[in-house]
Amino acid sequence: MQHLGPPDSAILENRFSSEAVMTNSAPGFLADLSPGDRTAALALACVPPGTHHGETRGLYERLSNLQCWDAMLLCAWMAKGIHSSAIEEARDAKALGILENQDFGRVFGPGAKRVNSAWELVLVPKGAMVGFVHNKTRNLRHAMIHVGRGWGCGNKNDCILRSGHTIGWEKLDMQAFFGADARFNGNDMTSMFVVPVTGQTIS
Repeated sequence: MQHLGPPDSAILENRFSSEAVMTNSAPGFLADLSPGDRTAALALACVPPGTHHGETRGLYERLSNLQCWDAMLLCAWMAKGIHSSAIEEARDAKALGILENQDFGRVFGPGAKRVNSAWELVLVPKGAMVGFVHNKTRNLRHAMIHVGRGWGCGNKNDCILRSGHTIGWEKLDMQAFFGADARFNGNDMTSMFVVPVTGQTIS
């Protein structure tokens, strides 16, 4: 399968106010979008280089200092893609500590769909939460946000994707999980699961 290029992010260079970031108030241009589209839009808007010159720099730095699964949840929450009292209470903490690798079921529970190929990944809705789960231990290895066409945004991506970095919110082609990186760092013992972002509550 030919890999698709990244989604067009031109519209996503709109500025986010610091007040919006701190109060979980979705930026105005996101207001009419679905929860999933809002989440994908915010995830993309926080990817450098734009964040180094705009008002999303603070959020980029925040996401880049969190565990991958907490960064995923915080981004979705700030976009008003999900609701979570746990994030509300811990949002100012240095480490959110919302998820641990053993309790992936809080997000990727019975309703999560397994993705078996790059083609299936391309069809996943924008903004969906993506979890990489070890087949034997059932531990969550990594988490990202799907932003369209098989591409994802996340932090600490080097555990799953060769092109990823240890630190730094970034946009990467997740289709490599089924191709060039299929046997990278234990990926052959790992499955991908997705949960659409629909405004659900995560405790």
